[in-house]
Amino acid sequence: SPLMSHSCFGGGPRRTPALSCSRGGPGRKMSTQRINKKEAKGNRNDDGKVGSKQLTLAEATPGKSMADANAESEMLAELKKLENTMEELKQRTEGLDKRLTEVENRVSAKEDSHIQHEKVLSYLLHREASLASKCDDMENRLRRNNIRLYGIPEGSEKDDMVKFVCHFFKTALEIREEIDINVERAHRALGPKPRSTTAPPRSIIVRFLDFQVKQAVLQQAWKQRQVEFQGHKVYFDQDYSSDLQKKRKKVREVIKKLKEKNIRAQSPYPAQLRIFTQSGARLFPSLLEAKSTLKELGINMEMEDRDVLEMELARDGWKTHYNDRRQNRLQLSTADIRALISGGHKDPESVGHE
Repeated sequence: SPLMSHSCFGGGPRRTPALSCSRGGPGRKMSTQRINKKEAKGNRNDDGKVGSKQLTLAEATPGKSMADANAESEMLAELKKLENTMEELKQRTEGLDKRLTEVENRVSAKEDSHIQHEKVLSYLLHREASLASKCDDMENRLRRNNIRLYGIPEGSEKDDMVKFVCHFFKTALEIREEIDINVERAHRALGPKPRSTTAPPRSIIVRFLDFQVKQAVLQQAWKQRQVEFQGHKVYFDQDYSSDLQKKRKKVREVIKKLKEKNIRAQSPYPAQLRIFTQSGARLFPSLLEAKSTLKELGINMEMEDRDVLEMELARDGWKTHYNDRRQNRLQLSTADIRALISGGHKDPESVGHE
């Protein structure tokens, strides 16, 4: 009707639409339904594709998580090994630090002990040289009443050496009659008797009861210079110890070289050297002190290192006392003596009381 038509296509107010109010009628309705079905079908196909894609990702996701888990496990295992290694290295480093500290303490203790031992050794060396020099001096003092005779053939004394030497002194030396030559004992020097007749005879040691008589006999022999027995020249000398004889022998060799240069020299007791020059007399306690002066005089004296060391240690050792400065230098402290006795370990109670 015109009213419905106006209502459907007119510009008036729109009312509740009716199915019949469409152009074409029922055909138009069927066409719309087909379109809607196609769209629904297309949507279902799209949903199926999306679902298949999601399923594929879901199927792939578990495989990817397993690889990550394995990699993570391996990484954790490696980290655990690294952690264990670091812990082991830490423990070893701590152990090495502890051992290094112990070694440093032991080395420090050994160094302290070494210093003390050096001081003790130096003291003992000087002390030994001093005691040896004093013993040698005492031995030579005990021989003060003795003289030695060199050049008398073996067997000349027969069975009585004392009677022989007394007769020899009275006949060979110009001794005053008032001097009583009282010989305590006499004998050949200790040692094997020479088997060859061409070998030099052993010396004869004569001991007098009186030192003054011994000096008178010796001075007279030196004064006469030429003393003979059965055509053999006899030499008189002091009776020195073997060590002192060696020292005096070296001094005599130097004196011989000085005499070749027309330089007068002497050897006072025990083994000193006195040189007389134009500037005056100079006395040297040993050849070591005279070395530079002898070099200036054109005499090169060769000395072994051991002899030099012995002279340095025994320098002034024959004297009965040291000066205060040298004596203090050769003294050991109480701590050094205690360390030597205890083997280098200090007594805790002594710390702070040294």
